Amino acid sequence: MQLKATSKQAYDGGQLKGIEFLDRYPTEQEFSAAHAGTGINFDPAVWKSSELQKVLCDLAMHDAYVRENAWSTVRQMLYAIRHYNVRHQGYDILKGKPRLWQLMDGLKKCQGPKPDTFPVTRAMLLMIERMLDYGMDEDDLRMWASAFIKIAFSKCCRLCFKANLRGALR
Repeated sequence: MQLKATSKQAYDGGQLKGIEFLDRYPTEQEFSAAHAGTGINFDPAVWKSSELQKVLCDLAMHDAYVRENAWSTVRQMLYAIRHYNVRHQGYDILKGKPRLWQLMDGLKKCQGPKPDTFPVTRAMLLMIERMLDYGMDEDDLRMWASAFIKIAFSKCCRLCFKANLRGALR
């Protein structure tokens, strides 16, 4: 499987975080020396599904609560380790791990709702217009047109939604 350069960098970083965690994790005391020798290459001949799920849950908890990373970063790290295992042995380590996905859902809910966005006002549009020299610069003209169209389109969609909602309530 080939990855783009940015995805490769992100996956390499996720794999390094996994390796670093497993170096400090008491794998040999918890499981066995054979488990400790595998690193992030979770060989199904060595690792049982329940053991792997325990380690992945601990890894996700460590990344979320000790390193204070967001749900999306934890998920990306898990998929980086999954990619490594799929590439090297054709084994999807995330498949059939219900507790891991319960944990991930909980992490997502812990982040809370996204902050509200505020509508763009006429004053904001006028400020953007003053900042741009769209009479002389084509890039500024494109930026002004795209900003104006986006705002007009979103207002139009909101009005259509409200009109449809009113019609449905009658």
